Amino acid sequence: MQVRRHALLALTVGLAGAAVACKRGDSSTPAPNARAGDPAVAEVVFGVTHNITVNGVRRASLHADTALVGDSSTTLELRRVRLTLYSAAGDSVGALAAPAATYDLRSRRVSARGGVTVLGAGGRRTSPATAVYDGTSGRVTEGGAAGR
Repeated sequence: MQVRRHALLALTVGLAGAAVACKRGDSSTPAPNARAGDPAVAEVVFGVTHNITVNGVRRASLHADTALVGDSSTTLELRRVRLTLYSAAGDSVGALAAPAATYDLRSRRVSARGGVTVLGAGGRRTSPATAVYDGTSGRVTEGGAAGR
């Protein structure tokens, strides 16, 4: 429980810092291949956990090893991503894992890429090249061939 609080605090501090940086007038966001130390990266946050909710009900739990926050603070570039999906009743209904993803805070979309694994209902496992989770609808859309 304490680890979760620290992660939430770290994400909050990172987003607050990025919001302050945004007020300077620089609206750059990290590129998908950005690294810590790049000029477009305002903050680097480690051990990120975030719940995506719809009308107060948790629909997904997002975990990332690292988040790169740009000056615009509306988009996060994530590394080593795990997304657990939940039904409206709170039951786990699927999962998504990827080495990299982009999370848009406004649209609540997670766009995963690079060796994506999607675990669906009934244990069905797929490996698309990309996958997009829409936090508003709660659906995952797979795209492209796996390349494996």
